[in-house]
Amino acid sequence: PDASEFALSYDTFSQQARLQADIAVAALKCNITRSVSIAFGNHQGQFRIPELNYQGSYHQSIHGGSNGQANYPYYTEMRSHLGSLTSYVIQKLKDDNILDSTIVVETTDMGHADQHGSTDVPFMITGGGSTVNRGITTPTGGGYNQLDMLHTAAAACGVSLAYGQSIPGVLTS
Repeated sequence: PDASEFALSYDTFSQQARLQADIAVAALKCNITRSVSIAFGNHQGQFRIPELNYQGSYHQSIHGGSNGQANYPYYTEMRSHLGSLTSYVIQKLKDDNILDSTIVVETTDMGHADQHGSTDVPFMITGGGSTVNRGITTPTGGGYNQLDMLHTAAAACGVSLAYGQSIPGVLTS
């Protein structure tokens, strides 16, 4: 192997994530595709990020991996790093002058760090040029989850779509 090759292991997690982002942005820029999805990690969160202070798995950082500390420092460190990988994607899109024609959504599968709950899940929408209104939040109550993302996306784009409202052909209640 030469210096451009690396092992596909947890030890190269961030390097793999940045390479995925580079490939995705190149594909968008070249019009090879109009839609890209990047999942940092695997479906069970059984990955670790060696450059962080916390050396356990992402999944463990969510459930009890903070040694009883109420502010969840391990989960916070993991989410901050994963957010920095999303920032890397956004900066690449900006550098290649395609951020204004691209919508980026970041979400996680957990809303509350100690529960397997899908309510109150944070997510962020950016890009889209002047189409996306900045600083929009949607007050939906505790029953909202990432599966209802279309309602927040509609609000961010200035479309009035009440929470729980059906969208024929797209979202039905």
